[in-house]
Amino acid sequence: LVLLAASLPFVMFTTGLAGVMSAHQRFKALNLIRIVLGVASYGGPVLVAAFVSVRLDAVVALVLLLRVAGTAAHAWACARQCGWRPQAAWPGREATRELFALGGWIAVSNVLSPMLSTLDRLLLATLVPVRTVAVYATPYDVLSKAMVLPSSIMAALFPLASGLARGSAAAQRLLGESLRLLFVTMFPVIFLFVVFARPGLHGWLGPEIAELGAPVMQILAVGMLLNALAQGPATLIQAAGEPRWMALLHLAELPVFVGLLWLLTVQHGVLGTALASSLRSGVDAAVIFGLAQRRVAMGTLHWRAAAGPAGVAVLLLLAGLWPTDWAESVGVALAGLAAFAVYAWAGLLRADERQRLRALLRPGPRP
Repeated sequence: LVLLAASLPFVMFTTGLAGVMSAHQRFKALNLIRIVLGVASYGGPVLVAAFVSVRLDAVVALVLLLRVAGTAAHAWACARQCGWRPQAAWPGREATRELFALGGWIAVSNVLSPMLSTLDRLLLATLVPVRTVAVYATPYDVLSKAMVLPSSIMAALFPLASGLARGSAAAQRLLGESLRLLFVTMFPVIFLFVVFARPGLHGWLGPEIAELGAPVMQILAVGMLLNALAQGPATLIQAAGEPRWMALLHLAELPVFVGLLWLLTVQHGVLGTALASSLRSGVDAAVIFGLAQRRVAMGTLHWRAAAGPAGVAVLLLLAGLWPTDWAESVGVALAGLAAFAVYAWAGLLRADERQRLRALLRPGPRP
């Protein structure tokens, strides 16, 4: 515990340095450092336990050293690529007030958001037999790994979004472009989860888990898609310096979600839990999009523009519920992905984007 506490200043300092590198769009260097440290943070403790000592404090001591090394690597890269130099200075009063105001609201969201994400499993364990919790937790954990895609995309767009004026054409364009990018990126992934839910769980965990877990995975997959789409407008709200709206939304959601979760779980078991989670994601996405339009883009709600993508998504997801074995799933997956590719190419990508894709796919040397 003492060693972990000693590592906290380095963690916080590293976060600041990483923020500077992100603001300068130095993602290549930032990700290279993260890859090396990520591998070391998993492999290092294994080597220490295997060849040095199996004591927990020895393993944690290595973690502390890795965090110190991570801070040094970020500082070196930040100085080399961003012109950063350490200098002693007292923070100004205005900057301090702004940082504490923004940081306070962000802290509220950072506490409530994980709580909202884990409440379903915590409450489920008190309402159904413990062995049934795995039927819900396993699909949820598998699906949650896909959220690394929208998180990575939005982390790259955050510095760009923070420099846009509210109500500007650029802010309105970025909101629409982020939603389009997230939909094109995430829908094929979610579609595959829906199609292969039953045969995948059957082959992995057996027929009993597949029978109950496949519908759970399919319902949760829809919620994950909505949650992924909400990352775009949420990033714009945060980047515009309006984190309080996200915090207030999470505060309002908490009691409503607990009540809905309890009601649906008692009535329908794990399926009710999955339905409550996806309903919350849908309402959350709609409210966040409305806030982004009103507080950042300051434009009209173009709900009609979403009719086409929503219709295609609903039809393909409904088709994805049909397969029951691997052969049917492979056939539906290939047909669905092909149909979505045609629609995305003709209806979602701009002419310049299609031209760039053709250039990337064309064989031969590239400039």
